[in-house]
Amino acid sequence: MYTGPHIIKDGLVFGYDTGYGIADNDTATRFYAGEPAVNLWDSLLSTQSLRSHTKHYWNGKKWTEDATYTHPGVAGPKDVYLGLVFKHVSGALNSTWSGTSYGYMLRDIACTNGATMTMSSWIYASGDCNVDSIPAVIEGESGGESTVTGYPASYDLNNKGTWQVTAKKATSDGNTRFIPLYPRKGGVTDGSFAGFFMWALPQVTYGDRVVTPIQPGATRSSTASLIDLKETTDIDVSNVSFDSTGQPTFDGTSDYIQNSSYTSHQQPTGTLEVVIKPTIVSGNRYVAGVGGTTTYGASRMIRINGGTLGIVTYGSSTQDWSGVTAATVNQYQHVVATWSGTSLQMYVNNVPYSATRTGVVSPLGTNITMGRPPWAAGSYYAGSVDIFKHYNKVLSAAEVQQNYNAYKKRFSI
Repeated sequence: MYTGPHIIKDGLVFGYDTGYGIADNDTATRFYAGEPAVNLWDSLLSTQSLRSHTKHYWNGKKWTEDATYTHPGVAGPKDVYLGLVFKHVSGALNSTWSGTSYGYMLRDIACTNGATMTMSSWIYASGDCNVDSIPAVIEGESGGESTVTGYPASYDLNNKGTWQVTAKKATSDGNTRFIPLYPRKGGVTDGSFAGFFMWALPQVTYGDRVVTPIQPGATRSSTASLIDLKETTDIDVSNVSFDSTGQPTFDGTSDYIQNSSYTSHQQPTGTLEVVIKPTIVSGNRYVAGVGGTTTYGASRMIRINGGTLGIVTYGSSTQDWSGVTAATVNQYQHVVATWSGTSLQMYVNNVPYSATRTGVVSPLGTNITMGRPPWAAGSYYAGSVDIFKHYNKVLSAAEVQQNYNAYKKRFSI
């Protein structure tokens, strides 16, 4: 089990990490592949108007070399699984008019009429490549094509010798032509140019943003996006939203994540740990925890109530500890809550708070829940829960600090 550098593993029975601070929308992590999506570009091999090329294969670490794939002479992008890559050299721009040679690669794709579609691809131009431009183009759209926030619409030839992601978006007219690269060279009619260019991982997806890489023809379902840190469970994200960078977020009105039937969580002592960034702190909002589906049944939940953080436990003895310290809007906080037979303990950004509580703390229910209480709709949390973990033991102050130190730089806490 790998939970990240210097993270306490002993006693961990469930957790997730969306990868924020490690990955952006151009890379995927081991535990968070990205938001659910379907890549409508079915295969590089079925590319229409495909120019002469050689085949290469980048697995995220190295090139495959065998009878089919060769080394193209440069490295691929680190930790990005490109899969099949095409390399083009002089002569590949074999469409010519008005004294200019072109080498567009395209795919005509039937899309829902009126839907917003986003196209992207990875492109590399060698340092000596002297084509005039390598733009991305969408044709057969209604209302015109436009740029995608955070991505160029054409390869930056002032920064050759690098892998770049280009993108365009448009409103589909039902049958749309997607051209991820349209290289051009003026003043020649024989398709000649110096150097080479490569491309890979064309993506055509519904929506107005570039999704985390997904191979051509592949589907990333709501249960294939996020896996728990023990690598035993696919976490269903069908009831949660995603922000402009593809990170899961909770809208405060209906979003939640819930996994049930976790009997390993039914201990009378334990620890909850989250890294959160709330967008609303007013009202009563349940952040994350473990519990039963009956009202207030055998539950432990980190909660924001009236602008403050706290922990509430339900069962044979209800303990409601609110007002521990302020919850901060649009700022990351590392929150840990522990419970034993006699006391509750909280740490917010490694600052300890404690309270003595009487009564027996009941064994937990079996539902892991984020964004609302486990027993019913309502009291929804608004913001992100980038890290969530549940331990079947009480973490010590030293262990809490170890986890905090692992996250504070990553999230600028």
